[in-house]
Amino acid sequence: MIPSSLTRYLLIVTGFIFSFSSCKKNDPPNTGGDEKQLYSYSVAPATVGSGINGFTNEHLVYYDTRVTSKNKLVVFLPGTTGFPGAYTEFSKRAAALGYHSIGLMYPNSTDLYTTAAVSTDLTLFGKARQEILTGQDLASGIQVDTNNCIRTRLHRLLGYLSVQYPNQNWSQYLSGNDINWGAVIIAGHSQGGGHALYIAKKVPVYRAVSFCSMDWNTVLGTNASWVYEAGQTPADRLYTMNHSGDEIFDFADVQTQMGILGIPGTYTDIQQTGTPFGNSHRLYTRISSGLSVLFPNHNVSILDAYIPRVSGAPNPLIVTVWDYLIGTN
Repeated sequence: MIPSSLTRYLLIVTGFIFSFSSCKKNDPPNTGGDEKQLYSYSVAPATVGSGINGFTNEHLVYYDTRVTSKNKLVVFLPGTTGFPGAYTEFSKRAAALGYHSIGLMYPNSTDLYTTAAVSTDLTLFGKARQEILTGQDLASGIQVDTNNCIRTRLHRLLGYLSVQYPNQNWSQYLSGNDINWGAVIIAGHSQGGGHALYIAKKVPVYRAVSFCSMDWNTVLGTNASWVYEAGQTPADRLYTMNHSGDEIFDFADVQTQMGILGIPGTYTDIQQTGTPFGNSHRLYTRISSGLSVLFPNHNVSILDAYIPRVSGAPNPLIVTVWDYLIGTN
């Protein structure tokens, strides 16, 4: 287990990873006309709502009219200090499969971990994640209001897209003042992966996918209390992908936590078992990263700069895993 002080340091330094990744230029936006193509939009959080307090990197939106729409929405939540522009390959792949696809910018500072991971209060992880999700004032050390929380930012973005591009049917993911969660695949990396699993506890999503994440209290050496709570989403709709050599989250502890969450299957090595990976929802890899600095194992399966590539494109095995995790049907 990594000492708590070092863990906090690692999480803070991770921000440099995302700054490095941002050197990659995003696709230019387009207008959503009738031509069959991949449409991509960059939308600043302040464009779609008032009261934005930091975390202003653009939301990234993808919709591919060359394929039949699945009428499901994939929402990807970046890791700590990250932003959607560092995870474009996954979001574009979701669109290529027929999903409406959003990389959502949200408040994702290191405060979650400095507040909860080193506290003797096992409920703090859940309170902090709830505040980031809904804007309720629940956890000291976390300051996220209703204008900036995940739920509001996503709802406002969907409303904006519905008006700007009515032919693309973004409105189907709205339900009054809330999200139509039953049509949403919520996915994320690291802190974002924890949010994905937590959201699945609180609302009935279509599916939740977590990359390299867990909520582990380093003081008490045990799981956050929310991990044991009953969930609104059945456990057979939860999927996870990890690395056996993750530099931030101990793999043995990750396996323990995913088991408590009830995620189906045994831990399955993607390099030893071909698709459909024994139908397990708990996958892991030992694959080497395309970039060797700053936590390559933690980032290799999802972060653009770290994904191993073949002729410039993401390694086909990684893409096959993405397809399996979010679903091709």
